[in-house]
Amino acid sequence: MLALAMRALVVLMVAACGAAAPAVQPAASREGDAWPRVHQLLDRFDQARFGGDAAARAELLAALNVGGAGDAKARTDAVIDALLVEVDRVLANDRLHAGAGAARLLLEHDRQPAHDRRELLARTVALKGVARGRGPVAANAILRLGAICERALGDTPAAPPRERPLVLATCLYPLYDADPEPYFDPDPARRPPPPAWEELEARLDELYAPLRGSASRVAPAATVLAEKRRPMLREAAARGLLPQPLDPRALGVPAVADPALALPYDWEPFIVVRRPTAAELAGFEEKLGGMLEVDGRRRVALALAADEPASGFVAVAGLARRLGAEQVELVVGWQQGLKPPPGDYWYGRARDGQVARAGVLPLELDASRLGARAALGLRLRVGPRAWQIVSPSGSLPEIALGPDAAPARASLRAQLARVLDAFPDEGALVVSVLPEVTAAGLAAAVHAAERTADGGPLVGALAIDLGATAPAPARGTLEERVARRAAARVTVVPDALAARAPALRRCWQEAVDRGPGRPATLALETEGRTVKVVSRKLEDAALERCLVDRIQAAMLDAGIGSARIELSR
Repeated sequence: MLALAMRALVVLMVAACGAAAPAVQPAASREGDAWPRVHQLLDRFDQARFGGDAAARAELLAALNVGGAGDAKARTDAVIDALLVEVDRVLANDRLHAGAGAARLLLEHDRQPAHDRRELLARTVALKGVARGRGPVAANAILRLGAICERALGDTPAAPPRERPLVLATCLYPLYDADPEPYFDPDPARRPPPPAWEELEARLDELYAPLRGSASRVAPAATVLAEKRRPMLREAAARGLLPQPLDPRALGVPAVADPALALPYDWEPFIVVRRPTAAELAGFEEKLGGMLEVDGRRRVALALAADEPASGFVAVAGLARRLGAEQVELVVGWQQGLKPPPGDYWYGRARDGQVARAGVLPLELDASRLGARAALGLRLRVGPRAWQIVSPSGSLPEIALGPDAAPARASLRAQLARVLDAFPDEGALVVSVLPEVTAAGLAAAVHAAERTADGGPLVGALAIDLGATAPAPARGTLEERVARRAAARVTVVPDALAARAPALRRCWQEAVDRGPGRPATLALETEGRTVKVVSRKLEDAALERCLVDRIQAAMLDAGIGSARIELSR
């Protein structure tokens, strides 16, 4: 029924432009009369290619004496080659013939499609020049520009989920004048937010607007393309196969504070969580299992309104782990800075150079994957009124939460920075959620632990505790150990060996952790292919061996004859 309706629409459009299209003119007797025939042949080619006009296709093949059987691509190439011969006859008589020159440009592009985005940009710029020049083949150029976006819209639903925004962004080449290259950056954090498919479709219809009601023979082809596209897109949208930019304000998700940024949402499986019951969790299980299998990244993004209980996040995170996910992400809102140039999709849309965007705070689902980075077993207890870093060897002072969470965030970052300075090989944290914590409270704690106030990395990896109860604060020596180790300082001379200072400091930190760790200065000299201590030896033989081992290769490789290590606290 749909095909019949579209065919009827094409007939009506052709009738509106004049009854039956005239037959293709025969080859001209004089070279100066060749252009009308060439123009007709080009239009027949576009009527058949873009409008699916079988009669135009038959006329074209007959006029060019090209067989209709065989491989479709080879047949199309043969038609283009024959058309180029016809065009060249016109140009041989008038090398500046505007219509023939533009027709050759279009046909050369048809014969050799663009191989990369740089070439695609150059092609679309050339096509726009022809389309806006209002010459005899302007309508043909418009069809080719539209076909680039039509193909992208048609290919998007079949692409893997994470690639759909990239496929869709191909529409930016014909529809906007700025270079869309930033939309394809390998790092999602550097890409602008993706365009909305609804707006791209509307812009595509605007591109075809000059053809509506025009006398061009190819005008009906634009109608055919649009009528085929509209139901396909709406069906794809109904099935969730088109990327839909997420509005964090509409979702009501927590917003991250400070200049620190979240990672952008990268089209992984996405679920909105609303206090899930057992029945809803069963529904999630069926839905999420299929999504994880299709996506293949073993990640799932969960969106909770800021005031929703964080327990819902933990419950669905546990389900995701049982289904094979390795990482769960808490969806948050953040402001991305944009400076779009004129002609870009976002030009004039980003108020004050900022646009609200959905981001994610990633959490590992299996704490055992943290490995050596979690040697201390550090956990962050996130409560409704306080946060606290705890471990089997002791706890750090509790951080009280007030009406403004900024002081708590600053205190947590300071504590974590001190712990990581004291234990440089540490880099992981397990997050335990206490009852009554909201999604906003969880997001604030995770974000503060993950990044510094200026957006730099802090804790390298975080995991979510899926246990029923959070560990209680423990008595022990953690706070004292952090203070001792953080106070350990190392200075190395000459400056050429400064890069070895962190490794030497680790030796010193282990020593102050074992015992008194008295400050000292060591003088070292090379002797052949070894380094020896020439000043008083340390009481801690293990420390001395560690220091020599960590600096020896650097001294020998650089040809440094002597060095000095100062250990202080």
